[in-house]
Amino acid sequence: MLFKQLGQTLMLHASGAVYWAEEKCLLIADMHLGKATHFNAHGISIPRAVENKSLHRLLELLDIFSPEKCYFLGDLFHSRYNPVWDLFCDFLKQHNEIEWILVPGNHDILEKEKYHSSPLHISNPAINIGPYVFIHEQDPDQTEGYQISGHVHPGVIMKGKGRQQLRMPCFCFGKKAAILPAFGEFTGMHTIRPTKEDTVFVIADQHVLPAIF
Repeated sequence: MLFKQLGQTLMLHASGAVYWAEEKCLLIADMHLGKATHFNAHGISIPRAVENKSLHRLLELLDIFSPEKCYFLGDLFHSRYNPVWDLFCDFLKQHNEIEWILVPGNHDILEKEKYHSSPLHISNPAINIGPYVFIHEQDPDQTEGYQISGHVHPGVIMKGKGRQQLRMPCFCFGKKAAILPAFGEFTGMHTIRPTKEDTVFVIADQHVLPAIF
């Protein structure tokens, strides 16, 4: 889905990622790599294929868009270290033509050495590029720039005939800020209530479509 905003060209992908054409960069929020392994280690059985699906989707995005940079908007890795981190770092090294940048989120709590020895560049909690501010969680005190964030894992309820309802992940673009859907496979979803001023796109059957309320 092509979305023109603030004079920029944004491609909204069904994975939950955004490609910013003018800057040749990907924006990905809430990947939560390692979450399935973390839960398995605590006795909650989650299929390990969940981790591989996220990496496969990332690889597909690289093939489609050929980005020069990729910004992870927080919650890249879920909780403490597990071997999925090493698998992910190997993936990044195999694509060293891309600059990988992490805007830290509340779940990015690995030891500093892990980040410093990885191919990732760690940014400040908010990074300004052009008209945008990339941040993990929206900051109401941030007055300059249009914020693009994650954290919420947004979804909306779409209503059909016969009282049918379906909750779908979504992109939500407000007047001053946007929230991206979670990229990870095992992340859950929080239902939001958009206002009439918001522009919302839902992810449905591998397509990104304008939401109709």
